[in-house]
Amino acid sequence: MKDGAPVCPKECQSSDECAADELCIFTRMIGGRGARRACIASECECVDDDVSCGPDLQCVYAGNLGGGIYHCVAVGKRRRGEACSMSLDRDQACARGLICRSGECAPKTCETDADCGLGAGCHLIAGGDEEKSCAPECRGDADCPPEAACLDPERTGVSLCYRRDRLGCFAPGATCEAGTECKVVGILRWAFSAECRRPCAEDGACAAGQICGDQGYCLDRCSETRPCAERYDCGWTQRAADPRTPVRACLGQRAPLPPPGAPPF
Repeated sequence: MKDGAPVCPKECQSSDECAADELCIFTRMIGGRGARRACIASECECVDDDVSCGPDLQCVYAGNLGGGIYHCVAVGKRRRGEACSMSLDRDQACARGLICRSGECAPKTCETDADCGLGAGCHLIAGGDEEKSCAPECRGDADCPPEAACLDPERTGVSLCYRRDRLGCFAPGATCEAGTECKVVGILRWAFSAECRRPCAEDGACAAGQICGDQGYCLDRCSETRPCAERYDCGWTQRAADPRTPVRACLGQRAPLPPPGAPPF
């Protein structure tokens, strides 16, 4: 608010573009524009201060190495352990007391791993305010349901449970042809997929009709007259050698969020 009137937050790509007391996070934007990254200052006092957020909203902590803020997010219908998204849609957001982490609803506060249950751990959130939250993770297959395996396919340092029938080339015993590597092409846990792709640093390393995407592997080009194969969507991406110029290519297929009650993978 400024002089009694609402002010749209500044859109951003990183917190370096924001004021010292702000953080660049996904937030609700007015005018039917949906969620955007914007510079946001604290909207509430602490994780228990849902009152300051108003009805159908709750206070959560968001932080990174640059600092942290308390902000308001939608209260939804998704229960603990269900798939979710950081959305204003109540059908996709987590219930009160839960927060969406890695596509799964987990308790927004905790003291120990025991507060989080199987397949999640209690972690200090970056930002410097000593706030802890549950986050999905696994240490081995025993932390996952029987139909899932514990993996860190993108080498983030955090392993999660993934369905065995969607592991593709990450499945035990799977191999790729010479000159190709196993790459994640569908990153959403409920639509995870991995395929053998040719690694690259520039378009010249790829076959005719392909570009070298900023993901580090070759992608088929596409257009209205050159559609993708059934499992892929034609979307905008960046070339590895020229990230400032977007180009259309066949990317991993987008998939809708599973219905309430369904697991996140």
